[in-house]
Amino acid sequence: MIWAIDRGLISGYSNVWNAKTKKYETQLQPNTQLTEAHFLTIFFRYVQKDELASVKKHIVLEQKWFI
Repeated sequence: MIWAIDRGLISGYSNVWNAKTKKYETQLQPNTQLTEAHFLTIFFRYVQKDELASVKKHIVLEQKWFI
């Protein structure tokens, strides 16, 4: 999991209540079921990281055109 976190593939669930620290934190939940949507998100982040970045740039440029 550390490998995937370091590469930005997963980040965990945000605003999860931790009873021990009595704070809301971002936590991984490794014992929960990995859904198809979760798997595909991780997979595409890994396989097409550069392609997704270029798509995001293209979308931002198109949105600026409408402004």
